[in-house]
Amino acid sequence: MKKFIIFFLLPITLWSENILVLRFTPYQTQKDEKIESEIAKAFQSQSTETLKIDISNLSIKEVLNNLDDYKNYQSIIHGYYKKGKYKLLLYVQIYDSKKGYIYDSYSLTDPLENIKFDLQKLTEEEKKELYEPAEKRISTMVNNVLNIIKLNQEKKINYKNIQDYLLSEQIYQDIKFPIYEKSKEEQIKEALKLATSQYVTTVTKTKIKIQEAPATVYVIDEKNIKERGYRTLIDVLYDVPGFDIIHNYGIYPELIHQRGLEGTKNEKSLVYVDGILQNNLFEQGVLAGAVRFPLHNVERIEIISGPASSLYGSNAFNGVINIITKDGSNPETNIEFQGGYYETGLKNDTSFAVISTGELRALKTNVGKYNEGGKISFFHSGKTENMQFAVSGYYYKTQGPYFGGVGTLMDKRPDPYSSEYLDWLINTEINKKACGRKCIPSSGMRGYWWSPLYDNSYEDTYNIMAKFKFGNFEFKTINWQYLQGEGTFANAIQQIDTSKLAFKGSSWSFKNNAFNITYTKDITDNLTWKTDFYLLHSEILNLSSEQYPNTDGIDVYYNYYEEYTSSKEELVTHAGGSDSSYARQDYSYQITSYLNYTGIRNQNILIGTDLQYYNLPKDYGERERVEYNNIAFYIQDIIRPIQDLILTIGYRYDKNSFYGYAHTPRLGIVYYLTPKLIGKFLSSTGFRAPSAWESFSTTKQRKSNPDLKPETLNSYELGLDYRDNKFISTIDVYYNLIKNLILLSQTTDPNPNAPGSFWDQNRNIAKARVIGFENNNDIKITNDFTISFYYNYVESKYFDLPLTLTSTPSAAGRRGDSYENDLRAEILAEVLTNLGIKRTSSQIVPEEGKVPNISQNKFGIGFTFYFTNDISLNIRGNYVGSRLTRGTNEIIKKTDPYFFSKLNFRWNNFITKKMYFQLTINNITNEQFFDPGIRSANGGYYPLLHPVEQRNVWFLIGYNF
Repeated sequence: MKKFIIFFLLPITLWSENILVLRFTPYQTQKDEKIESEIAKAFQSQSTETLKIDISNLSIKEVLNNLDDYKNYQSIIHGYYKKGKYKLLLYVQIYDSKKGYIYDSYSLTDPLENIKFDLQKLTEEEKKELYEPAEKRISTMVNNVLNIIKLNQEKKINYKNIQDYLLSEQIYQDIKFPIYEKSKEEQIKEALKLATSQYVTTVTKTKIKIQEAPATVYVIDEKNIKERGYRTLIDVLYDVPGFDIIHNYGIYPELIHQRGLEGTKNEKSLVYVDGILQNNLFEQGVLAGAVRFPLHNVERIEIISGPASSLYGSNAFNGVINIITKDGSNPETNIEFQGGYYETGLKNDTSFAVISTGELRALKTNVGKYNEGGKISFFHSGKTENMQFAVSGYYYKTQGPYFGGVGTLMDKRPDPYSSEYLDWLINTEINKKACGRKCIPSSGMRGYWWSPLYDNSYEDTYNIMAKFKFGNFEFKTINWQYLQGEGTFANAIQQIDTSKLAFKGSSWSFKNNAFNITYTKDITDNLTWKTDFYLLHSEILNLSSEQYPNTDGIDVYYNYYEEYTSSKEELVTHAGGSDSSYARQDYSYQITSYLNYTGIRNQNILIGTDLQYYNLPKDYGERERVEYNNIAFYIQDIIRPIQDLILTIGYRYDKNSFYGYAHTPRLGIVYYLTPKLIGKFLSSTGFRAPSAWESFSTTKQRKSNPDLKPETLNSYELGLDYRDNKFISTIDVYYNLIKNLILLSQTTDPNPNAPGSFWDQNRNIAKARVIGFENNNDIKITNDFTISFYYNYVESKYFDLPLTLTSTPSAAGRRGDSYENDLRAEILAEVLTNLGIKRTSSQIVPEEGKVPNISQNKFGIGFTFYFTNDISLNIRGNYVGSRLTRGTNEIIKKTDPYFFSKLNFRWNNFITKKMYFQLTINNITNEQFFDPGIRSANGGYYPLLHPVEQRNVWFLIGYNF
């Protein structure tokens, strides 16, 4: 035992250090020989045989310029002193004498320094505490500095101390210090090392290594955001496997379809910010302020692919996105300005030739070549002895992309088995080729088209966030408002797409407010209790309205010049009425609480409850409201029975006063095949509760259905995860089975609003099957050059579609696509007619068909090159394969594939060390691409296709204070 003690103490007793202490320098104060002498004496008094301290009157500049003369010293200490209002302030830097840079730091300041006290009201004890003697301050500083040196014998750079004691102090802004900057090789090596041991929290609500997580998880960190120029969440989702995106630059303004399932309102995935829900409450959708959530203050984004209802409940159906913002743990202050423009041009000059009036020629000159936009954002975080905080603000305004004159209108498609079909097909193809999908060949008004007056993609949005943490409590608030046009959501032939002249236009505006209070208590070393209270509010503002022409068509944008010139009132009358009854407010109060136990056999047990209360309107507007609540219990056990095996077992039970109950189990098996290669088997379930819109919203054709049940999803997945310092690759194969899909179908109930017809209704009447493959890779080629690449394949199909559907939800059902389906439709229509149910063959839906608007093959590739430590270039692109359109789109069966390219150039330490510059270009080739039409996409109200933005360029200047 004695030998062991001697051996254990040997490294300590043999350690010795020679230290050179330089004379301290005054900072923002007069020179004081007494203070400098006291500091030198205090250091000298601590000199021993093992800690030899020499004092010198040399300046730090003289020493650093002649380091070879001081090889016998291991550390050099220099510092500054400042006479504060109440106490002596000290700032100390510890230099590596071999390399000449600061490897550690310490400061002794006072948070009371900036507070003004009425000294006459202070007691003697309070004054004594306020005016601490300089000798005591010097003694404290010397002891702490020497302890820092003793604890850091290897002279490793202590970035945390340097950040806390130097970079966060004002002195760093005023004096240039030799801070060690990592080489490009070190930066890349550190980034890859971080990626191979990265932790995530969204998957299990506890900290777990990403490769051991019981789900497929993609993480985008701050480095990715800066290198690639991501501005909002939607920019990130382009580069993540499994997402199909349709742009309409309006209500949503992007529809995101994850893992082969489409939704009409972005309702099948959840978006959180710091664990706070951002989906709107009435429709359960991801609206503009969420899908375009700004990233200027984001630390990382964790994306779960696949269901996660065993922890998150309803709507964690096909995926969860959690945006995690920075807190005050690393104090930071910055401000950013960004400006840019969308290239538009006049792509359809022929449309202006329809009318040759002076008014129209004048209008033509008012349509600009560029639509501008700009943003300003700020972020500030910090910490005091008892609190850390982070606040941020963001404002963005743009005219958005211009789509005026983009369109093709043609006669309604004739029956494929009629004699007119061939002529129609030939003329359609000729017209499309002749005018490049930008002309108006006929007056049938089926297709996609937006007027030359178009200004419908504008955005005017702000976002304000704050986080405060003090003791066991944390407060968070997220507030955003999004004013926007309706974009290309609807055809301009049936909805006004401009606010120019006397038109009112069409717009949707949203607002979200969220407040969260968290209490966390470590009951024991192994047991933690956490409780969250949430107040959620989502709203459609009363600014939202739509305006329609009196007669469908393009005449409203042209003929009024000749027919209505006497007054604006006549012009408005010609344009038609508007609907502004959409305004509504949604509320939810939620309490979540769980116990987390970590203990025996590497076990991690989570037991929690969720209590949720909803107060929602039954429809757009505030006429009637509905209240319901949800009570949930969940349990999760993560255990490591052997070193290489991690098992996750979870279960959640939801009881809802609206739709009933739901059970969602989960199983994850993760096994280390080698130290770098992990295999996964995952079995998980998800459910999506019917939204208030689906259950209660009514029209003259659609009635409510409060008896809807949740959609359910069973998922089975196999995965491989390989990680080393040069190569990271994940491969996942999954099979999803979805039941109780909610689709709109015709009932057998007569509709009194339209004699001879029947009510439509949202009903649980279909199933879907999805098989998919995802591969994601990050490859380090050299220290300066990396490549990222992903590929995903998906095959998704609806099946067991009932005869009660009168409109197909699938890509099947067009007359002429399948002779077998057409023959079946003819026979069933005749049978139903004989039974007294009026149905045409075009209203008979095939029993199965592929899910529309999903790209079967999709990949992205990106290249990042560092010219220096501070200057980088990222070039990347996304290939979107052809997508089958909905069967109700009689004219266009599938979209053309396209490759959307992007560039981002970033220069840190631009002009000054604290400034940075960024240039981002989207759609480098400036081509006109198209996404498939949403909803029915029949070319009437809903366009056949949606154009994608052409080239847009953005310049960003930022400054770190």
